[in-house]
Amino acid sequence: MKIYFVRHGETDMNARNMFYGWYDADINEKGIAQAEELRAAFETIHIDAIYSSDLKRAYHTAEIIANGREIQPVPEIRELYYGDWENRTWEEMSEADLEEWHGWLTDWVDRRMPNGDPDDISGCRLPVETTCRKHAPGRYGWDSPALPFLLSFLP
Repeated sequence: MKIYFVRHGETDMNARNMFYGWYDADINEKGIAQAEELRAAFETIHIDAIYSSDLKRAYHTAEIIANGREIQPVPEIRELYYGDWENRTWEEMSEADLEEWHGWLTDWVDRRMPNGDPDDISGCRLPVETTCRKHAPGRYGWDSPALPFLLSFLP
């Protein structure tokens, strides 16, 4: 079994270097072009199922790549909620909450964003594992704690 992870296309908020975890931004023209490029790359690859976060940017990207195939939304694989940092730019953070910001930049594994999700994203494990078992019963084992990390941090 092969699993392909795709990050959503660019949004205007990406272009402005903003934190916007649960803010429901859609992809922009560049993001649409990125998704169309991926659609072409996936044309010759057999895909059994397509899953997406329920946020617009992820779902819209998946729609373009899916090219008419069914997409199953999975809200549990949303990005982290950035709490007080939602809808703020990296620049704003470095000016407003310097101590918190510096602490998170130097120790993002153990530091939590103020009022945000913990950086432990192991909550992605169950939806990913459950999904894999649907398509390869008895052949899938959870070997790597890095997999949910990849869900959120693929370039």
